[in-house]
Amino acid sequence: MKAMVYNAFGKVPTAIPPSQPVRRVDHGVALFLILLLTTYPSLTWLAWQLPDSPLTPSLSFHLMGAPAAILNKLTFGTVYPARAHEYVSAMWEPWKVWIRVGPSLALSLSLATWVGAKALQPRSNTWHVSGPRLLEGREAIREAHRRSMKPRQIKEDGWPG
Repeated sequence: MKAMVYNAFGKVPTAIPPSQPVRRVDHGVALFLILLLTTYPSLTWLAWQLPDSPLTPSLSFHLMGAPAAILNKLTFGTVYPARAHEYVSAMWEPWKVWIRVGPSLALSLSLATWVGAKALQPRSNTWHVSGPRLLEGREAIREAHRRSMKPRQIKEDGWPG
């Protein structure tokens, strides 16, 4: 039977036993937001450095307009209708804009989602200070394989005879 996972937003209370796995929700959300807010602007800026970029009002126009237009389309026009209309109507060559903005937004979202999901995996609530440590899960299996005898060594040993 698996142990119940404790979802912590902030500091883990001392009442939680060390054997109980803890999911740090604040770490997952923070990593997602930090990664999204750093990779999307930088990738969009890099995309606009490509040759034959269409003239645009500013980079911030695309940083705010593209997600608004996508959310507007996904919600059938209910979210950000004014900003989405302003963004779409200001583009002279929409395909050139979406070729630059689309991949940077998709890559940023996928990378931030992957890192956020990895950060949301439950972790052990124990802190290893010093001395031998009990290995668990994949780490224990990896160490057991590393320490086990190889087939050639088993033949040379001759046991069990």
